[in-house]
Amino acid sequence: MTVLKLSTRLKRESLLLVQFLIVIIVFASMITMSSFFALRIVNRNLDMHGEELVILSAETLTAYLKAHQIAFENIVFSIEDLYMNNQDIEAIRHEITRTSEHLMARDDGIYSGFSYLYGIVDGSVVQAYDMVSDDITDLTTRPWYAGAYKENGDTYFSDAYNCLHSDEMIISLSRLLLDNDNEIFGVLAFDIHFSAFSDYVSHIRFMDAGYGALLDSDLRFMAHTEESIVGIRLDDLENEYGGYTHVADALRATENLRAYRTKSYTGVDSVFFSRLLFNGWLLYIGIPVEGF
Repeated sequence: MTVLKLSTRLKRESLLLVQFLIVIIVFASMITMSSFFALRIVNRNLDMHGEELVILSAETLTAYLKAHQIAFENIVFSIEDLYMNNQDIEAIRHEITRTSEHLMARDDGIYSGFSYLYGIVDGSVVQAYDMVSDDITDLTTRPWYAGAYKENGDTYFSDAYNCLHSDEMIISLSRLLLDNDNEIFGVLAFDIHFSAFSDYVSHIRFMDAGYGALLDSDLRFMAHTEESIVGIRLDDLENEYGGYTHVADALRATENLRAYRTKSYTGVDSVFFSRLLFNGWLLYIGIPVEGF
């Protein structure tokens, strides 16, 4: 009888132990599954909000560029009208000076990046304040001049480059000047301080984390929080964490990256989102995975 009771007791205790172990296993599984689904939710939110952020940021840059394009093209049409109404070079210089003063006086955030308006008309340099060279040969080697001919009647957007008279970074919009017969009589250029773009990109954040960067049409860094890599092509970027040709290849293949995961230049495990702008520039945003 005693042996039977002992056996029954042992069985009951064994059963309780098994039940306890099952509860522990189920509880552990619940924690694991909860963490898994929470991670999926966080990752889904990171993907969704990261995509929204890069779209909004790209649209903001596009709107800023387009506002300057509209202003510039209106000036081009005014100069063409003057020329076709047989106004002399001094009348055209006066119009350029008047327009430059008007734009420089505005500080409403839309045209605050405006730098300078100038061009070449019938072989003569036209400008407001004699800030660019009068050497036609020198001017015709600048990106804005060749770019206008490349676009052949449309507005050209340059990548960022050094201004001759101030040594600061600028971008130029330029366009051929055409007469009634569609014959070229000059080129007009409109400079914008590149800081207007780099300052905006440097302040892009995702919940107080991450950063923005802007690459030119050749995937060369124009703006980045790590200033030492500005001017370097993404294909040529390399440090102790490796190279970034795979990122460059991915950008060329898809243009718009979505939650592309790799290490940042500083070695942080991150996801990247990008958008190709209408003028060939590429905006991307890096967000660290840790914390999300």
